[in-house]
Amino acid sequence: MKYSLLVSLICLFCGFKNAAQTGLMPTGTIKGSIADAKTQEPLTGVHIILDSTQIGAITDANGHFTLANVAVGKHNLRLSFMGYAPKQIANLTVAENVPADIGKVYLTETAITLQEMTVTPGSFSILGKSNLSRLSLSSED
Repeated sequence: MKYSLLVSLICLFCGFKNAAQTGLMPTGTIKGSIADAKTQEPLTGVHIILDSTQIGAITDANGHFTLANVAVGKHNLRLSFMGYAPKQIANLTVAENVPADIGKVYLTETAITLQEMTVTPGSFSILGKSNLSRLSLSSED
């Protein structure tokens, strides 16, 4: 009896967790576009993630994106793109019949600082020993 009650509770919890994606709860959409702050050019391939969910999107060639099947309520968006400072949009309200349009969001370029690295000449052990030939061609060949 206790076992079946526990299994029922787990199934019920998992059902609520995924109810927005299966159509049991009201859902809405979030849309917008992402551009470079300096050049105003659209950014292709920006990652848009809805916090605390597995819902995400990537901007298209025009910098546009749409997140569908988002549970109605308040959400936080995370925007990230290599070479740009990440951005978060907090407390975005999603309604059932009205798409939440964040408009155009601008990302600022940022340098990625790496630790110092020293490169020394040597052979690659992954190549092993192989007989390599060398051929030199001139512009007349």
